[in-house]
Amino acid sequence: MKNPDRREPSRVNMFFLTHKSRDGKPMSEGTSKIFSELEDAIVSHPEKLESTNQDDILSQVLGKDQPGRVRTYGRGVVASDLWGSRSQVETERLIKEVKENAQTEIQNIQQKMQEEMEIKLQERVEDMKSQMLCGFNVFLNQLQKNLPGVEIPNLFFLSTTLNTKEVEATATANHEVFTAEKEVLSKSSTITEDVFKSHTKSLSQTREKNVILSPKKKQAFCSSLTQEVLDLKLEKMKHDQHKKRSKKKKVVCL
Repeated sequence: MKNPDRREPSRVNMFFLTHKSRDGKPMSEGTSKIFSELEDAIVSHPEKLESTNQDDILSQVLGKDQPGRVRTYGRGVVASDLWGSRSQVETERLIKEVKENAQTEIQNIQQKMQEEMEIKLQERVEDMKSQMLCGFNVFLNQLQKNLPGVEIPNLFFLSTTLNTKEVEATATANHEVFTAEKEVLSKSSTITEDVFKSHTKSLSQTREKNVILSPKKKQAFCSSLTQEVLDLKLEKMKHDQHKKRSKKKKVVCL
């Protein structure tokens, strides 16, 4: 008997077909019980429904075939005719088991390697974040010493908000920013006093109102201070150059 797609039917399907009466019902109560057990096994292992191997659903429900016969194949057919000798069947089973174990082991190794790579990457990112924040706070500490009347917040509150992309995008530029800002502070501390007086006044008003600055406002405040320092430094440089040119013109006239 063949399926419509010309494949050999499994022993389970053959058992269903050959143990039903004309009205489609099981031939006996015992057969009906076996049908129920087979259906339960199919629900538990649907991948074995079309199996034609010796260890199929039928053998799991009814037990191993007796020597010299195979269920649903009739007389004259033995297990070795269908699946080869016992040693060959055992060898194929072992090969299949080894392949499955190897595949599982490979997946476990790949997953472990992926987890280790993610841990190393996270550690590297955290190290970069820590270095960057420490550099910022060194600069802010120096700024605080030069301007004792102004409350300068540190940047450790950013440690939980910086992500990997921000660290990678800004890590290279931070060193140059630190150097430039330190140079500006060392040469223009007197120029910045007026600027920070106005900010000190606004900070004192904020404290009198018991308003707590959010991390974003603190960051914006520091950025505005740095920008004004740079602008004043640029104006001073232009003013000094203008004075030098004026002196040269006077010397030439004399």
